[in-house]
Amino acid sequence: MSSIATHAFSTPGDYNVSVTVTNMLKSVTASLPFLVSVQEPIAGLSLTPSNPTLLANMTTFVATVTQGSHIRFRFHFGAESELSPVTSTNKSVTVRHKFEDAGSYEVTVHAVNDVSEESRTVTIIVQAAVSSVSIKTTPAAVVGEHTPFCAHLNETLSPREDVVYRWRVDNETMIHSRMPVMTAVFGDTTPRHLQLTVYNLVSSDESSSDVSVRQTSNSTRFSQAGVCHRQEQVYFHLLSLPEGTVNIHVNYGDTSQHTITNPVNSLSFRWGHLYGAAGLYQVTATCVPQAGDSVTVSSWVSVQQPVTDLSVAGPMAIPAAR
Repeated sequence: MSSIATHAFSTPGDYNVSVTVTNMLKSVTASLPFLVSVQEPIAGLSLTPSNPTLLANMTTFVATVTQGSHIRFRFHFGAESELSPVTSTNKSVTVRHKFEDAGSYEVTVHAVNDVSEESRTVTIIVQAAVSSVSIKTTPAAVVGEHTPFCAHLNETLSPREDVVYRWRVDNETMIHSRMPVMTAVFGDTTPRHLQLTVYNLVSSDESSSDVSVRQTSNSTRFSQAGVCHRQEQVYFHLLSLPEGTVNIHVNYGDTSQHTITNPVNSLSFRWGHLYGAAGLYQVTATCVPQAGDSVTVSSWVSVQQPVTDLSVAGPMAIPAAR
């Protein structure tokens, strides 16, 4: 003989369920060998990080649900991390985690109980601090010529892709760029003051330099546009070649090289090169004269993809901020 009973629990909790069977001779009571866990389904999960994060600092994550009971939170900090379980009797939990390397990380939290599950993922940006910024220029600035200025971090040309370079000349001309090289052309010998700020989402540093501009120069040097379009010729101009130059060996910085034999002009020479990909390239030229020592000079050229098909989308009306 058997019987089935149903009951709706209105409040989450752990309940002892028992049944009593009675006839005219005897009454017997039996209980389930376990507590019945009545759980509220999870809903409204959110994950709020302290983002972005300075490398070596802790990132704080707050996971919250608007509904649910008996909640267990599990965190996954990037592709190679292990799940970190956290049990909470509340509807929110706070955890802290330190990422060992700079980069972008997908962090996921799972909120689970025995009757439901929800998950949320956020992107965390971890960046290193910007420090030891300085400005280098080679060669000296000459009126009417393209002069490259290089942003150095810790005495080397900055290789970082997570920073922005903000250049300002005489507190007027301002240039924002992702490239660590800026080229300027000066129309007269008036001294200039150059300011550089390098920044990312978590820090910034700056440097400044006074620039002397010469009317002329006898030094062998490059002069070419500092920025050019991809798939368009870059025209290089070598000025003040050593007397009697018979060969110019050129390394374009894109794995290609070129030897110019017997340049037609002993004082300067102009030629073109086509770059197939966007990027920052260091160009080096070694001038070999008939007699005397060779002279090696270098410069920088930024090859960029033009911006096309720009469009903007957004709402026609939004509520005013309070």
